[in-house]
Amino acid sequence: MARAPVEIQPSNEKKRRLPRYLYGENGKPPIYVYQHTSGLLLLTSKVKDVGPDYVLLNFEPIKKITKTQVVRKVKNEPEVEEFDLEEIIRFYSKDYGLHPALVKAVIKCESDFDPFAVSHCGARGLMQLMPMTAMEMQVQDSFDPEQNIGGGVQYLARMLELFNNDLELALAAYNAGPGSVLKYGGIPPFKETRAYVPKVISYYERYKRNSKPVTLKVALKKKPAADFLPEVEVVEMVEVETVVASPPLPPPPADKVIVVLKNGNTMRGNSYEKIENGIRLILENGWVDIKSEHITKIS
Repeated sequence: MARAPVEIQPSNEKKRRLPRYLYGENGKPPIYVYQHTSGLLLLTSKVKDVGPDYVLLNFEPIKKITKTQVVRKVKNEPEVEEFDLEEIIRFYSKDYGLHPALVKAVIKCESDFDPFAVSHCGARGLMQLMPMTAMEMQVQDSFDPEQNIGGGVQYLARMLELFNNDLELALAAYNAGPGSVLKYGGIPPFKETRAYVPKVISYYERYKRNSKPVTLKVALKKKPAADFLPEVEVVEMVEVETVVASPPLPPPPADKVIVVLKNGNTMRGNSYEKIENGIRLILENGWVDIKSEHITKIS
């Protein structure tokens, strides 16, 4: 069963092969960020064989929009700002080649447009950024709608890159982490994720058909205090020589095919078949086409 690919803006489709700021003088990134299936992050200055439970995941600092373009003060309400979410979404969607309706659908499902939303695991803001992910993108305030959307759109675009524009897998990775999607060879068997993916797609289709402009009034005094935010476990390392011990996860299904990609990632599936210029990896609930130029080996 093939999945419909997400709509990508043609001018930006090939723009993000590697984050801009990670190019060094020799054309290679100086810092590599790996995410474990448990959510922990590993930072190293060298590409390492850290095993199939880690996914190479790099970001770039978000672009900033001039505040006066998207924010205005509300008359007679000095502690309230009004954000033009439509313009913010349009700006970042265009930059990363995504459909604005998809971004709006993710915001709806992640926070229901609550800029001060905080999950039990510490994800924050409109698009529920985790603190370490926000830090990597140089998001200084995850409760600021502009910065949060900038980071969330970049993360979503990165997931689409990683999973060859397969919308369902990218959304599953946004919700459960890319490592979990790669580990299970498809949408992970988590109740929340299984419900999340079709919910976002449903809103995506709805917003594409009828998308009204969105503005958001933010009461600054209601911003959560740092003292009441949940602590999030983060591991940072440079020049790592050993793999970090991580919490146990449910055992993955037996793998029949493991595809090692040149970018350091590993994809797993039930089988594969050769197609023109690559292979079609058969997953639990569909398939993904992978070009030969991206493959190191198949086992």
